[in-house]
Amino acid sequence: MGPDDMDAVFQALAHRDRRRMLDIIKQQPGCSIHDVCAHFRVSRIAVMKNLRVLERAKLIHSEKK
Repeated sequence: MGPDDMDAVFQALAHRDRRRMLDIIKQQPGCSIHDVCAHFRVSRIAVMKNLRVLERAKLIHSEKK
């Protein structure tokens, strides 16, 4: 893992809601975006943007079904 990869990880983990999303996903592997959204008072788009940050940092993996 190079310095740029580490920067992406730290940037992703710097946001409190993203850390909470990681906890939710860890507790419910295979959960949907709808499941994650249920825990937040922000738009679905906002949740999706945060999940993309986590995915770019290689902290989560998503699949479309």
